[in-house]
Amino acid sequence: MTNTFSSASRILIITAALVIVVGGMKLAAPILVPFLLAIFIAVICFPLMSKLQDTGLPKGLSLLLVNSGSFWFDVIDEQFISKF
Repeated sequence: MTNTFSSASRILIITAALVIVVGGMKLAAPILVPFLLAIFIAVICFPLMSKLQDTGLPKGLSLLLVNSGSFWFDVIDEQFISKF
């Protein structure tokens, strides 16, 4: 089957699809933002967890250390920002 859409029709359809996708993402932001933030934090913390596991620490203990380290980093960061 051959494609019978003109180039103007294709541009209009693609633009409409993009508007629908962006609108859906805007509506799903309360769910999407925490999910994407969790993925970002997991990607950032993975190398440290992997290094700790390579040194012989169990997976649970390395997870605990990385999470507590990121928690204390956040606490120190809040203390520093509140002074300015």
